[in-house]
Amino acid sequence: DKKVKNGVKGLSEFTVVGYDIDAVSIERANINKGELKNAEFVCQDVSKLDTDNIPEDEKFDLVTFLLCLHDFSYPSKALTAAKKILKESGTVLVLEMAGSDSF
Repeated sequence: DKKVKNGVKGLSEFTVVGYDIDAVSIERANINKGELKNAEFVCQDVSKLDTDNIPEDEKFDLVTFLLCLHDFSYPSKALTAAKKILKESGTVLVLEMAGSDSF
């Protein structure tokens, strides 16, 4: 599909940046993106992002944590970093599991 090769499934006007602390996951993501021009994957602990003095035009409209925040050593630091890299009108979306420790 030409649209997929030129942009993230119909979202060619957006840039998608994915962060993960697992180098193998990032390597796979970069391989799987193929020729996508608007996707970037970075091996980085988001709770340790340098969030000082980010120009507004480099900030994000949307930051997502999809079924991962529970794995962070310091989830509050990750959420704080997310808030700092958002545009003023940006949104943080968190999707987590609801469950019990016992089965």
